[in-house]
Amino acid sequence: MAGLVPATTSKGRLEFPARVDLCAGLFLGFGGHCERRRGAAIQPTWIATVPCRDLVMTLESSDMPTTVPKDRLADYAGKELGVSDWLEIDQARIDLFAEATGDHQFIHVDPVRAKAETPFGGTIAHGFLTLSLVPSMLLPIRLEPEGMTMGLNYGLDRVRFMEPVRVGSRIRARAKVAEVTARNPKQVLIKMEITVEIDGNPKPALVAEALALYLF
Repeated sequence: MAGLVPATTSKGRLEFPARVDLCAGLFLGFGGHCERRRGAAIQPTWIATVPCRDLVMTLESSDMPTTVPKDRLADYAGKELGVSDWLEIDQARIDLFAEATGDHQFIHVDPVRAKAETPFGGTIAHGFLTLSLVPSMLLPIRLEPEGMTMGLNYGLDRVRFMEPVRVGSRIRARAKVAEVTARNPKQVLIKMEITVEIDGNPKPALVAEALALYLF
């Protein structure tokens, strides 16, 4: 296991090997595990841990999700859950995502050429980098059913990349509950409408319909 490098964000503490910090959102979104931990001597805290061969990421946040009794979940259909804090997208994060995915197109990794040959004025983030950050941005504002044993990323019904995220931009996620479906007594499927906003830009970076499956 590579050594862990700590970094502080507005949401708390991140730890990751220096070369794979961008993977935090990616692995959290597609293979992560979340649990809520309480202790008598500590403030209630969200813990998210993502294991893989070369990565362990832990996010601790004093912000708590909205906890709702299972039989009241349907009342939240159509309601907005809130917005995350702003997150700056810098070139280092973009470069690391390019390394992880093999997408080295110059519009993402070559600032000089991107400035000269594109209408963006510089490099832009990969669309899937922005998408991969959604799960971690949603941690403090998402809906959590009481009594669940686990929550799973069930996929996406729809994704559209609406506006490029230029290097140095700040983004945040806004979430709204679209549908709540009881699949059986042990499973509830929640569809959320996600909008990733860009600071100072009236057009969003992306809109998506994300599915979360909760098991009881």
